[in-house]
Amino acid sequence: MGVVYKARDTHLDRFAALKVLPPERVADPERRRRFVQEAKAASALNHPNIVVIHDIASDRGIDYIAMEYIDGKPLDQLIPRNGMRLNEALRIAIPVADALAKAHAAGITHRDLKPSNIMVDREGRAKLLDFGLAKLTGQRGTGADDSTLTDDGKDTGKGTILGTVACRRSKPKARRSTRVPISSRSERCSTRW
Repeated sequence: MGVVYKARDTHLDRFAALKVLPPERVADPERRRRFVQEAKAASALNHPNIVVIHDIASDRGIDYIAMEYIDGKPLDQLIPRNGMRLNEALRIAIPVADALAKAHAAGITHRDLKPSNIMVDREGRAKLLDFGLAKLTGQRGTGADDSTLTDDGKDTGKGTILGTVACRRSKPKARRSTRVPISSRSERCSTRW
C-alpha cells in the first residue's frame, strides 16, 4: 500500500524508514484509514521482533509512518531456491511466531504474513513488518491506550479479498465451502522456507 524509503533522522542522528502513502491513495479515505490503523496496530506492540513505529505524520500533504530502519534484507530474498535448512528456518520462525503471539494476545491479527514482510538484519534477527491489513479482533491488553485501537470491519466484508494472492493456495471450491473466522489460528500462509 505504501512506498518505503531510507531516511536520516536529523534530530537523533540515525537512519529511519519512512513509509509513504502515495498521493493518489491519500485521496481515498479508506486507504488513509488503513494506513493510520497500520501505524496504531504496530505501535501498540512492544516486542523485539516487531518493527518499532516512531511516528505517523503528514508533511506538505504527504502522509508517512516513521519507523526503525532495519539494516538487512527481506526474508524472501534470503530463502534459497530449494528452501531453507531446518535450523535456519527455525532460527527465524520461532521469534516471528513469538511476535505473532504477542500481537494475537493484544487482539491484533496480522493477516499478511509472508517472507517479504519479515526483515532479517545483518546479525540474523527477524523483524515482523507491515501491519497494513491487520485485523483488530477485540482482545486487548497491550498496556497501551486501548481506545486508540479500533476496527469497524470495513476491510472484511463478504467477498473482500485482502493480502497476497500468492499466499492463497487452497482450491477455489475449498475456499467457497469453508468459512474461516479471522483469528490467530487463521494466521497462515503456505510458503517454502
